[in-house]
Amino acid sequence: MQQIQKVSWSKIAIQSLNSTNTFILSLWNTNISDHFLNQIDESISYIKKYPNIGKRIIRTDIRQLNINKQVNLFYKIEGDTLKILLIWNNKQNPKDLIRKISIIK
Repeated sequence: MQQIQKVSWSKIAIQSLNSTNTFILSLWNTNISDHFLNQIDESISYIKKYPNIGKRIIRTDIRQLNINKQVNLFYKIEGDTLKILLIWNNKQNPKDLIRKISIIK
């Protein structure tokens, strides 16, 4: 089994994490935001242990993992590095997802 040593975040992933967290803070409070960020951290730890756990996107090396019912994390493995590509709020326009995924491939 491949050992993941490093985690890197794409610029789009950082932006999407920040905008999702800002959205959460605008509707709820810091406790909900902290819970969301903990879910992200736990998911990353899980992916590091089981890199192929996420559903593979057809014809790509990108995988998708559900963080919760409203948010997905898109990632790929390159050698010993887990690359976080995008944090996606499922209430957004699916066409935007396709566009963003095609940019970061």
